[in-house]
Amino acid sequence: MNVIFLGTIGIYHPTVAAHLYLGRHINNDFSPLCYWGDFDAESNGEPMLIGLDSAGNRIYSLGAGIEVGMTRKSIEQLAAILGHSEKELVIQPISVKAEMTIIRLYRAARLKILQRTVNHVVSYLLTREVDTINLQVKELQDRVRFD
Repeated sequence: MNVIFLGTIGIYHPTVAAHLYLGRHINNDFSPLCYWGDFDAESNGEPMLIGLDSAGNRIYSLGAGIEVGMTRKSIEQLAAILGHSEKELVIQPISVKAEMTIIRLYRAARLKILQRTVNHVVSYLLTREVDTINLQVKELQDRVRFD
């Protein structure tokens, strides 16, 4: 099974969600999290493997820009065309109130000199939204039981 936490920018709130899902402790400093603020990984456009859960499911984070809903449908339809069932791939969109601000900050960080500052600002914004992210993770856990 593959689980993808999908959001506008994969290296931020979807990455936090994936780590929360894996039961990792999240404090006010996200920088130790795998792929957190990794602009190179985000620019690859590929799902980022965050880890494996206790059942061996692969847990990913992926950024989709502002078209999260369309990206989700496209991935699900492509998986169906390729003959994969819903039991092989689960996509959980993750959204936060500060999403548009985070997108603007991410775009500003195309200037490499701003990336560290942007990561600090986004970290500050997301510390206020960890509970919201955690609720979306729990929604996935309640919706899907992995055996």
